[in-house]
Amino acid sequence: MPRGKLYARIGAAVGYEYHTAEIKTIEEARRIYALVRSIAHEATA
Repeated sequence: MPRGKLYARIGAAVGYEYHTAEIKTIEEARRIYALVRSIAHEATA
């Protein structure tokens, strides 16, 4: 999946324009990590 498409999916899920450099808290990082794992799981299923 191209990075732009992945960022768009993450942004849609979190409700704002997503960029890795703007992660500010551990909780936010964990939420993004879980979301990306779920997207990766969908891609391999």
